[in-house]
Amino acid sequence: MNDNIIGCAFLIGIVTESKIGYAKVQFPDLDDMQTQWLAINYAFTLGKREAYALAVGTQVNCLMDANLEEGTILGARYSEADTPPTSNSATYLMAFEDGSHLEFDGAGHAIIKSAGITLDGNTTVTGNLTVEKALTYKGGMSGSGGGGNSATINGNVRVNGNMSASGSIDDNS
Repeated sequence: MNDNIIGCAFLIGIVTESKIGYAKVQFPDLDDMQTQWLAINYAFTLGKREAYALAVGTQVNCLMDANLEEGTILGARYSEADTPPTSNSATYLMAFEDGSHLEFDGAGHAIIKSAGITLDGNTTVTGNLTVEKALTYKGGMSGSGGGGNSATINGNVRVNGNMSASGSIDDNS
C-alpha cells in the first residue's frame, strides 16, 4: 500500500472550459471552486480511439485527490435538466448540437437515422440498396448484370451528350 495516498473524493461538477482530452470543472457544492485542467476518461485511447471536447455546462462526475488539487473526469452525466435523448434501451445514439445524429437500433440490427453521411474510400454494399430520393453521381457509373439486366429503369431517360452501345438497342415499344 502506498502511504502517500490519503484519500479521494467523488464530486459532481460543471464544465467551465473544455478542449479535447481535458476540461476545467466548477464544483457548486464547494463554493464554486474551480479546478485546473483535468483529464477526461475515454472508453478507447489506444488502437481504436475516440476524441471529443465536453460542452461547457456539461454536468460531470469527477474523482479528486484528498486535497482537491489533482483529479480526473470520469464522465458526463444526465440530470433532470439535461435528459437522455432516447428512452429506448436497445438504441445506441450519438446526437449533436446541430441536430444531426447517428442511431443504431440494436433490436432491428440497423442504423436507422442519421443526417448526411460522407464515406471516404471504397464502400461495398452486400445487400440491396434503396435510394428514396434523387441519386446523383459524379465519377461515372458502371455495373454488370449478375445474371440479369445491368440496369432496368421504369420511366423516361434523358441523355445530355452522346450515347453509344457495343450491342444492339431494341425498340420494345
